[in-house]
Amino acid sequence: MQKRFTPEEQAAQLRKPHGEDARVIAEYMAAQNVKLYGEILKSLNVESGQHILEVGCGEALLAGDIVGRAADVFYTGIDYSPEMIAMAKWRWTNIHAITLLQGEIANMPFSDSSFDVVFGINVVYFWDEPRIELEEIKRVMKSGGQLLLGYRPKEKMKQIPFTALQFNLYDPPELVAILEEAGFEREESFLFDEEPRLISGEWKPMQGCVSAFKKA
Repeated sequence: MQKRFTPEEQAAQLRKPHGEDARVIAEYMAAQNVKLYGEILKSLNVESGQHILEVGCGEALLAGDIVGRAADVFYTGIDYSPEMIAMAKWRWTNIHAITLLQGEIANMPFSDSSFDVVFGINVVYFWDEPRIELEEIKRVMKSGGQLLLGYRPKEKMKQIPFTALQFNLYDPPELVAILEEAGFEREESFLFDEEPRLISGEWKPMQGCVSAFKKA
């Protein structure tokens, strides 16, 4: 990311990419999250005929891989940044199996029990009252459906200055407890090592986490 943001600007852009800087932030997120995207893809149980929803989809970078996994797989992505949805639509023009919508996760325009799988990458930081988003996610999921959340643990994220602003950080046990309280059943939660990050002039180790749940 060549442009220099203040911590306040970067936190605001990551929470909701907007304006002329949305493209810069999109490129930053794509570069920083390669390993996390890969781990989510490995954990997704994609089967023929499934409908899969990504919440906070950004540019929907995984959409093509997902619909190519099996026959008649349909991907829907929702994000509340109009700029990100515009980029995603440009990327996946005229692919009928991919649908992209601008909207709020807390109030999604989908019928009950619409999706076999729901996943989100680095979205939990921006849920100020996660029970609201989780209740809506549960509503649109089919019974027995899979929910995958990719994120970085609090201990690692606190090393990054801008995460002190507008970010809600969790360690895996904390997030698991929130999901279980919301009525999801935990399947697994695992950590993995990522490339070290240059933070304030110092290389520091980084980790990601994927937590998998099931709607009862």
